[in-house]
Amino acid sequence: MVVIALIVWIVTLLVALIATVIAVLLVLRVIAHLRAIDHLAREALVSIEGIGRNARALTAMPATVSAADQLGVAVAEIERLAASLGAKLRAVGLVSRGDD
Repeated sequence: MVVIALIVWIVTLLVALIATVIAVLLVLRVIAHLRAIDHLAREALVSIEGIGRNARALTAMPATVSAADQLGVAVAEIERLAASLGAKLRAVGLVSRGDD
């Protein structure tokens, strides 16, 4: 009877040891995955912050477009004035056609 109890006790200890080893291995895998998730979350945070900065820059877009429109108008006026000046200089003979 004592021998059977000893065998049952040893088998139970072996099963408990195997179960503990399996549980420790699973816990280690979970920890590794949690570290990977943490690493990816930190990378995502950097990306999200960059998106936020770019989105804030979009609020300045209407002013930028307005300034570009004003520059376009100014360039057109300068081109018109330069053509007029060129025509006047050619008319008085200070500039020939090839000197423009």
